Amino acid sequence: MNKFYNFEIPVPPLETQKRIVSILDKFEMLANSLSDGLPAEIEARKKQYEYYRDKLLDFKDVGGGYYLLEKLVQWLPLGEIATEMYRGAGIKRDEVTEEGIPCVRYGEIYTTYDIWFDDCVSHTDEDTIPSKKYFERGDILFAITGESVEEIAKSCAYVGNEKCLAGGDIVVMKHRQNPKYLAYALSTTDAQRQKSKGKIKSKVVHASVPSISSIVIPLPPLAIQGWIAEILDKFHSLATDISEGIPAEIEARKKQYEYYRDKLLSFDDIRSFRQADKFLGF
Repeated sequence: MNKFYNFEIPVPPLETQKRIVSILDKFEMLANSLSDGLPAEIEARKKQYEYYRDKLLDFKDVGGGYYLLEKLVQWLPLGEIATEMYRGAGIKRDEVTEEGIPCVRYGEIYTTYDIWFDDCVSHTDEDTIPSKKYFERGDILFAITGESVEEIAKSCAYVGNEKCLAGGDIVVMKHRQNPKYLAYALSTTDAQRQKSKGKIKSKVVHASVPSISSIVIPLPPLAIQGWIAEILDKFHSLATDISEGIPAEIEARKKQYEYYRDKLLSFDDIRSFRQADKFLGF
């Protein structure tokens, strides 16, 4: 308690205290409105993106000018779309290196990679991996182990140019379609519902090659696949920019609030009052 008794703080006259409290209340309100309002904006934009993605990839009820296109769309299981489908081989955490052949471990599909990626964050020494399972440009990767039924078998497309190694609990799918289109089609609400079907909530959730092979997606001609992928790339880029930019804006405003709070309460520079007043529009 003696330490608390010896804490020193600046104590200006009551009127000055009220003035400082008034300024900091407004700062606090601004900071809270940003922290509460902007994440809600991110969530709204995310739902908007998901809505249009699902609509664009739903050829069952499109009507209008899409009538002829609907006739060209096939609904096929991945087992018929794939030219090859196989499991990766284990790459342990302590086998990940700074240099070497690029590789992907299944957890990174959940935490690091989005719809598609062109560069691996991890590498390993190829000579130390006894059973090598490779993936190349255009291949689709599925994480077949996870902690959530709702996210199990998350997938992404590799569109880089290097030959890479697939770690354990990953399924690699080779095909002759547009890889970005397949990745978007496999991220829809309907596709995720199929991935989650029959899975039981537990500490670890598993999928398999047979269950992935049975997922049915719409498959239009290649030219249409490319067109849809291009549109969704733009939507996805907008959603990503908002998701990354808004938290950065919140952090910048938080630091600005902390700066003026500390300046106001240090009394080292009386100009800090005028700076805060000007910023808040007094």
